[in-house]
Amino acid sequence: MRIIHCADLHLGSKIQTNLPPEKAEIRRKEVRAAFENMLKFAADNRVSAVIVAGDAFDSDRPSLRDKRTFYEAAASYPQITFFYLRGNHDIKTDGGYGETLPNFKTFGGEWTTYTLRGRGENGGEEVVTITGAEFSPERAEKLYATLSLPENALNIVTLHGDIRGEIDLRRLAGKNIDYLALGHIHSYVRGELDGRGAYAYSGCLEGRGFDECGKKGFVILETGVNAAGRRGVFSQFIASSIREVC
Repeated sequence: MRIIHCADLHLGSKIQTNLPPEKAEIRRKEVRAAFENMLKFAADNRVSAVIVAGDAFDSDRPSLRDKRTFYEAAASYPQITFFYLRGNHDIKTDGGYGETLPNFKTFGGEWTTYTLRGRGENGGEEVVTITGAEFSPERAEKLYATLSLPENALNIVTLHGDIRGEIDLRRLAGKNIDYLALGHIHSYVRGELDGRGAYAYSGCLEGRGFDECGKKGFVILETGVNAAGRRGVFSQFIASSIREVC
């Protein structure tokens, strides 16, 4: 089974700090196009699900155009299930857009778990759980204490926040997480969570300024068994940005 992990789309970003209005509009179009290109990649590569780990929008008052870009894109790919975790920039309610889409799932302040079922390499059924919650310092202790995942399943958890401060990876170790899909940091970062799982920031899809240099893109996850015979969730960063800012 293939799943995409992306984050920090920041649709609607003004991008006017270092650019004149006409060039800023070009970059805004490229930010939207980067998201659309990722979904075309998903469709072409038989991706079952897309996890958006926060900050789909740049503001909690996104324009109608940006909301349509996001939600109509999901509607255009009914064969893909979208899992949207709202981040600190996002609107806290979508005004009914997502609720009307059968392939669009969201998370709240408590852990919510969804189950994906697909065909594994041996032809049998592959079961993956996707669990997420809107993280905040006020809810942190309860979230750490109540996260419970089955040992014999492949488990993906998604959170939005900074592991250098608010999110404590030590409190998530030993929780049967195979892959922790993070959002908030705009560059690709990956590390080991414990002996079983890994964590990663996918970074943003498109750099918007000189503070977002380097290759940008998303992570593709694949479930299965590696050469050593280990069953798990394996990840690869896909550089896909339309242009590198610097």
